[in-house]
Amino acid sequence: MHLESKLDQKVRIGAIGKEFHFKEGETIHTENSYKYSKNRLYGLVKNAGLQVMANFTDPKNQYSLILLKKIPYASKS
Repeated sequence: MHLESKLDQKVRIGAIGKEFHFKEGETIHTENSYKYSKNRLYGLVKNAGLQVMANFTDPKNQYSLILLKKIPYASKS
């Protein structure tokens, strides 16, 4: 998904201490949407070195938003 700025503007995100400038008509890519079974998704997450921290779903379990965390690298000795 892309959002389009309707006017020249600047947006400050205080939590990260950054300011972003957008020109009228400029777009920003905000989202990718993919459809996976739960088993396939968890396999992809594990293979990427990530861990599921939370899984938020709608009441019918048709959609989910998943919070992931990078698994710290453990050296093999």
